[in-house]
Amino acid sequence: MDYNGKTNFYDEALNNRLSFKELFSDTFKPHPSGAIEKLLTVGVGGNISSPRRMIREWDKPWLYIRVLILGMIFVALLNFMKLEGLRAGYTLTATLPVFIAPLTLLTFFWEINIPRNISIVRVFMMFVLGGLISIAMLPFLGHYTLTKDAVQYAAFTEEPAKLLITAAIIYFMNPKYI
Repeated sequence: MDYNGKTNFYDEALNNRLSFKELFSDTFKPHPSGAIEKLLTVGVGGNISSPRRMIREWDKPWLYIRVLILGMIFVALLNFMKLEGLRAGYTLTATLPVFIAPLTLLTFFWEINIPRNISIVRVFMMFVLGGLISIAMLPFLGHYTLTKDAVQYAAFTEEPAKLLITAAIIYFMNPKYI
């Protein structure tokens, strides 16, 4: 079968020999100007690959690195604002940089979804909803206050809350090919 130039990739994936080098080989390659629009519309409406065309229509991940670079540029600009004494720089430097790694990973895992059956908007909504629900669950898991002791043990309450919410979202969403 013709896999649109991805026969080697498909064979390696089929035989569980897929290497990181092969997976990340398109990360820094230039992409046409319409590639980002094409990528961001997957999973929307009828823009879902059939099982026969999944490999042919799937592109190796590349958008995640642009999200990371844009985030790092944004943090550099925020630090510049902070150095200039702008009040917004202090607030934004304290809150926004913590979202860069999760958004980069979120973008990466969305990109490696070969069936392309979930839109980025839906993924982002799950990201926000999961975060809000996990925060709402914290009092039930023993994380009542933000004292020094509570912060020290935050990983033992916050992470199980996130894991429970992730499992619930996947269970109720019941996606094909997860």
